[in-house]
Amino acid sequence: MIHVNRNNKNFVSDAFGTLFTASLLMGLSLLALGVLIFVFPQLIGFLVAAFILFAGGAVLYGAWKVWQVKREVKAVQDEWMTQPEFEEIKRRPYTFRRVTWIVR
Repeated sequence: MIHVNRNNKNFVSDAFGTLFTASLLMGLSLLALGVLIFVFPQLIGFLVAAFILFAGGAVLYGAWKVWQVKREVKAVQDEWMTQPEFEEIKRRPYTFRRVTWIVR
């Protein structure tokens, strides 16, 4: 037997209500920030300094991640790019690994 779902929730009006609330809060925040900057002009310097600190931290974090990837790639490259010993090639000629690197 088919049960009828009596939940008549309107998702469109909920979405627009959330959008309205978010834009209202953003507008009020920007208005308050404008008033604070008008009253305290040195706040502009603090905001610029905070932005510079945030940007510097983001760049340092990105550099740290790149360094980690470089370290992992170097470890894999050292493992795969080792030349096998000549006697090992004579005993098992087709079992050593060879990687060809294509450089632009």
